[in-house]
Amino acid sequence: MATRSTSSVDEMTDDDEEDDAQRLKEAAEEAKAAAALKKYLSDQHTLLNLRQTFLSESLARRGLPLATISGVSTADGDKPPEPADWDCAMATVEEPKVSLGFNLGI
Repeated sequence: MATRSTSSVDEMTDDDEEDDAQRLKEAAEEAKAAAALKKYLSDQHTLLNLRQTFLSESLARRGLPLATISGVSTADGDKPPEPADWDCAMATVEEPKVSLGFNLGI
């Protein structure tokens, strides 16, 4: 029966530890790259929205019938908010509201 020497077992353990350390390092690098990509995509989405807003405002100033930020916003207290479908999310005991036709017994 063949037996391994203690030094070869130690070498295998060292190799396994090195492989594990390398895998952990690679996983950390992948996570860092994924986070950087996510931040880049988020920044690009924000820039796209800003460009769209800027373009809409510029075209509205030239007379095109487009919604603008000032056109859709109102000063506080100017006019009351219009009821919307999602008002049920603000249901209270004093003012029960039903959403999507469901009666929750409030």
